[in-house]
Amino acid sequence: MKLILNLAVLTLISLVIPATLASAESQDNVDALLKKGLEATFKHKHDEAIQYFDKVLEIDPKNIDALNNKGVSLGNLHKYDEAIQYFDKVLETDPKNIDVLNNKAAALIKLAKYDEAIQYFDKVLEIDPNNAVALSNKKIVINRDIPYSVSQENKGRLSIFVQIQIRNSAGQLVGYIESDRVRVPDPELLGIVLDTTTVGRDTFTQNGQNFVRNEISTTGEYDGDDTVVSKTGYIQGDTWLLYADHDGYPLVNGDQTTSLWTIIRPNL
Repeated sequence: MKLILNLAVLTLISLVIPATLASAESQDNVDALLKKGLEATFKHKHDEAIQYFDKVLEIDPKNIDALNNKGVSLGNLHKYDEAIQYFDKVLETDPKNIDVLNNKAAALIKLAKYDEAIQYFDKVLEIDPNNAVALSNKKIVINRDIPYSVSQENKGRLSIFVQIQIRNSAGQLVGYIESDRVRVPDPELLGIVLDTTTVGRDTFTQNGQNFVRNEISTTGEYDGDDTVVSKTGYIQGDTWLLYADHDGYPLVNGDQTTSLWTIIRPNL
């Protein structure tokens, strides 16, 4: 069972690894609690999910799934320092756990600790040189385009990151792409929409400049004939607020797509 979640521009993944417990009954109880925790997480009920993972940890304090998934839930609640504490607990006993290394790097990016995040992506790539998550996210960090000036000529400038995940009907990750070909048909309209929402919104300071960051996550299940999609975006009503062109990805009936957008603007 895999859990694929979002921390801004990054993908968090948890692996189900059987825990060594005293009895089959305890294992069954742990599996049931983990399943309920995952179900709550998929419904974005992260506080509820944490309660289930905590119950697992009462039975088995070193359960990798519960530690990692609690970190994922804390991350989705923007409690990144706490999330890292749980990722570290896994890495103490399993220092080469690729998914948790990627998760910790994701949380470090949210804390603007970019150099340290890159170090963890590099650890992943030492183990798996072709790891798509580490490769793409390291690239995003290195090439991040945060505007450092709020001079008159770039007040409307946007920095936009987008990732697209495709999962089959079994929940397995079958496609992962990013695109730098982002289009914003009406920047003024997008700005109005972003200014009037508080969901997925926070602020930060870098190099003495203040920025506002909005995070948008859209998920949909495909119901239709096999096709190839080459345009992904966010629509409000009948209007495209922003969209990304890419090389295309195949979809079959039952596939689920998740688009993860992070938009950074000067906070004027």
